[in-house]
Amino acid sequence: MNKERKTAVVIGSLFLLSTTTFLIGDEIIAEIVYTSDYLKESYPNSNKIGLGAILQLVNDISVVSIGIMFFPILAKYSHKVALAYLGSRITEGVLLLISAVSLLSIIPLSEEYVKAAGVDEPYFETFGVLLKMARYSAFQLAMISLSIGSLFLCYLLYKYKLIPRIITIVGITGYGLLLFKMVSEILGCNLGGETLYIPGALYEIIMPLWLFFKGFNVPANVTCQPKSESPL
Repeated sequence: MNKERKTAVVIGSLFLLSTTTFLIGDEIIAEIVYTSDYLKESYPNSNKIGLGAILQLVNDISVVSIGIMFFPILAKYSHKVALAYLGSRITEGVLLLISAVSLLSIIPLSEEYVKAAGVDEPYFETFGVLLKMARYSAFQLAMISLSIGSLFLCYLLYKYKLIPRIITIVGITGYGLLLFKMVSEILGCNLGGETLYIPGALYEIIMPLWLFFKGFNVPANVTCQPKSESPL
């Protein structure tokens, strides 16, 4: 197994790890935090919220690692794209970390709410809503960073046929729709609904499986380009 093949296996594994940990963590969190009794239930279930946050931290580490592992492959064709993708993944990881911190902040708020049982204090609900909004806003910005960086990635994968172009087209479609969804939500339009996630989700399953079993189609004579020779 050559170096590019090993890198492809690692990247494919990181994509699958990222997707799995995020989905499981988000499901655990949603069962508690996104209910009408979240202020009452979050503190007693802090261990579950902590587990969800840890799984999402694993996702954060995975997305940054994907950018790092992709860098030497992409740099053979474009240093600018390689740097843009790495930067987008680092930005995504930082924003998702902020999202997780906002989530964990609900636990001490819930503790104070439980201690003040029977006292009707509206600021508990106000702070709770603000923390959940901060969490989702950080997630939205993270997905915008992911979408923009991944469109650059897909451009390079498509141009040089590093994976089958039909898979790359699914990726371009998926990340384009994800970017559209996040921007429309920030602007208050919320167009398309949850169905806009589907193409991107398919890509992030099919592409890593392809890398895991087939690897990149990297010509043996390609070497890293000087920055001045970048295609972009």
